Amino acid sequence: MRRHRRLLLPAATVLGLACATPPPAPVDTGKLFLWEVARPDGGGGVAHVLGSFHLSEEELRFDPAVDRALDAADTLVLEIAPEHLDPVGLASLSIEKGLFADGRTLDQVIAPDTWQLLEARVAEYGLPIASFRLMEPWFALLTLQNLALQREGYAIEHGVESQLAEDAQEDGKPTEGLETPEEQLGVFDALPLALQERQLRDFLEQESGEADLSLLLELWRMGDDARLEQELFGELALDPSLAPYYQQFYFDRNARMARGIAERVDAGGRWFVAVGAGHVVGARGIPSLLAEHGYRVRRVPKTR
Repeated sequence: MRRHRRLLLPAATVLGLACATPPPAPVDTGKLFLWEVARPDGGGGVAHVLGSFHLSEEELRFDPAVDRALDAADTLVLEIAPEHLDPVGLASLSIEKGLFADGRTLDQVIAPDTWQLLEARVAEYGLPIASFRLMEPWFALLTLQNLALQREGYAIEHGVESQLAEDAQEDGKPTEGLETPEEQLGVFDALPLALQERQLRDFLEQESGEADLSLLLELWRMGDDARLEQELFGELALDPSLAPYYQQFYFDRNARMARGIAERVDAGGRWFVAVGAGHVVGARGIPSLLAEHGYRVRRVPKTR
């Protein structure tokens, strides 16, 4: 079994790979990671929900159907509103959430061999290990993952949300968030300490995740939601001990974000919503949850 790769990144760039059997070849489904949501009675408004990637190696090109849905929308809705992503404020909040405040240090709460792996990886980046000593395991992992992806050429400014926010700003379109930074970082902080260490160790033991993220981006381009679901969630069936991670980071948040989308549809108007691709696949993904609650959900086909 290939090691599961759980990437803990802000704005739900939470991606992983897992398979116990050889995965099927990617399939071009002819459909986008885009769903149209409306009430069956014809009342209320319409929301287009796009499963997105928060960072990429290069600027992503959108299908014309995505551009048309965004142009027609009154409001752009992201996981976190762009105005709440101030770097200074986020840094302060991350320190508040991600550093031990009770006198403990990271080397005291993780196994000695995990700490040794961390020391070696930090040295590769030319950073002082002392800067990690007060970090909780999830914050150390998030920091290292950001550094690794930056070195591999991935950037948030090339991600879907950055492009959508830029387009909305140019058009004078208002933006909103389904979550706050406090809520999102709180999910990381609430993970059991043992699970945080396991994720950190998994990352430290693996090679570069560049090829993995490239595969997921290709599946997104092809509209292969079934394969993407397998890559993201396959290990949960094999290892039930991971259930708290998936429950807190995906399923609970999916339910909250689905309610937020439903409230906007009920209120009327036209909405364009973008959330991480992991939140739109599977029976517990946002489109399925909205369909279960009686909304008319239609997946949008590609136009090119």
